[in-house]
Amino acid sequence: MDEILITGGKVVLRSVQETRSVTVDDFYESLSQSAGIRTPVLPERVVFYASKNERKIYLTHQQPAVKEIDVRTVDDTIREYSLSLPHVYFMHVYFNSAMENLYVYCSGVSVNDTADMLCRLPLKNIHDDGLVCIGDDLKFSLEGRLGDKIAGTENFFWESKFNSDLDDSFQKALPEVFKQGRSPAESADPLAVWERLSSDSGFKVSEVKWKPLAKLSEIATDLLEG
Repeated sequence: MDEILITGGKVVLRSVQETRSVTVDDFYESLSQSAGIRTPVLPERVVFYASKNERKIYLTHQQPAVKEIDVRTVDDTIREYSLSLPHVYFMHVYFNSAMENLYVYCSGVSVNDTADMLCRLPLKNIHDDGLVCIGDDLKFSLEGRLGDKIAGTENFFWESKFNSDLDDSFQKALPEVFKQGRSPAESADPLAVWERLSSDSGFKVSEVKWKPLAKLSEIATDLLEG
């Protein structure tokens, strides 16, 4: 298995018997000067890449930010939540050039090593292992270069109307702080608690105890063996 990890201005290249570290600028310069290169030019925001046979995985990073999340309620209305999010990581899984699956994770701190832990992002429509329920239509409609496909997939995720189809997984992914509402009604809506906390200037999303899932190396190995 070959890996690329981009962190702290360095690119770490790993193979079964070799590990070396170069600057990002030197990495891309060497790619442009190589003929018949085997290492891909990675799309923007990709911080980790690994491949095995025809399967390839790309981990992208989104910095902490406030995002508007739309959720379809039980009475079929749309409720918008403004949530302060931690570091968000998307794992794009490709077989040959076709998108296979999308996974999403989070972390209170940036991931700098494959031994770092990724946590569960407590949003709707996400399975226990981080697999996003996106349906097949998106997979067949993606066009353009890999970077365009990755951006389109992530935009689709954020613009989705989330629902309660995987509510059990959502509940298990929730940090305890989002279950502690000011009233029974608010406690019944963890996203409302999260939204209220997000509006507090003293709220530090990096200090939330996000539910750990697995190390990046473990996730990558499982996906490539899949």
